[in-house]
Amino acid sequence: MTFEEWKKEVDVVCVKTFGLSSDDMTDCNWCDYFESELSPFEAVECAVEEVWSYDSPSFYDLWYGSAVSEVV
Repeated sequence: MTFEEWKKEVDVVCVKTFGLSSDDMTDCNWCDYFESELSPFEAVECAVEEVWSYDSPSFYDLWYGSAVSEVV
């Protein structure tokens, strides 16, 4: 899978969970996540824990309140 294909899958997870694509939120280390061979789901979880929850606690609540049970 190319980075571009992987990133599209990241956006599917983001839009389903947050109603926004990853490009609409604070930048994250997507290349690092990709190179670490994280799945798109795991990468979004890292983004929530490492970056987005500091911008808005609601991202954390949305992720752990709904995404884990619905997106898997």
